[in-house]
Amino acid sequence: MRRFTHEITVIKALPFEPLVPNAETIEAIKAARRGEHETANTMKNLLEELNTHD
Repeated sequence: MRRFTHEITVIKALPFEPLVPNAETIEAIKAARRGEHETANTMKNLLEELNTHD
């Protein structure tokens, strides 16, 4: 960890490219923040819902 923070200090940047979400992901994040998301009350229900869209 110390070496990582030292490298950031020296090069004044992250030593990797941060992940930038695409437009679809950004819209999904915004929709979730607006409360527009589905929920599942059990793991079984979640898996059933996910598998019905195949």
